[in-house]
Amino acid sequence: ILGRRQYGVLGPDLAWGTPDVLGLSNTWPQSACAVPPALGASGAEEFNWEGDVPLRLPMEQLVIYEMHVRGFTQHASSGVKAPGTYAGLAERLDYLVALGINAVELLPVQEFNELEYYAQIPGSDPPEFRFNFWGYSTVGFFAPMSRYSASLAAGGPPQSLADEFKALVKECHKRGIEVILDVVFNHTAEGNDKGLTLSFRGLDNRMYYMLAPGG
Repeated sequence: ILGRRQYGVLGPDLAWGTPDVLGLSNTWPQSACAVPPALGASGAEEFNWEGDVPLRLPMEQLVIYEMHVRGFTQHASSGVKAPGTYAGLAERLDYLVALGINAVELLPVQEFNELEYYAQIPGSDPPEFRFNFWGYSTVGFFAPMSRYSASLAAGGPPQSLADEFKALVKECHKRGIEVILDVVFNHTAEGNDKGLTLSFRGLDNRMYYMLAPGG
């Protein structure tokens, strides 16, 4: 699921069919999305895991660092080249090793709409705006959050999103760091029965949701 390339920025209001554009309208989630090409098509290649496998460290031995991917490196003090991204987090893994960390628990990295609650904060001067920072409003459980990708923000192809996240996981494992994902299943970005139809409801409403009698 790929909508906009840059975090907190509304997609461009461009005509349907405009080439090389991910977000095709001035809002999201109504904007159209690009689908990564199939492996072997348009130069897409399967990610090289180099034999990497889950570490499966014993639970009782874990020293877990719970973190928000964007929040961990977004501030300039992090000193990374790609702040607020998967790539930026990968730049700081040696710091975690120095702390004695052997597991990171990533707050939601599944696709969500950070502009879900977008509005000016009353009384803020200069104006500040409200975002869905935490990401507990999932749109797709198997789609990495696209606005956490340094490659996509720089204009990279859709496949680069998944590759950047996989590279982060591989670099964690190289340093003996297990990767745990924080996932919420009891609600999504579609809200209740009066909410938007974005993904799950349109695919199979009765499969994804527990419905009241009568649907």
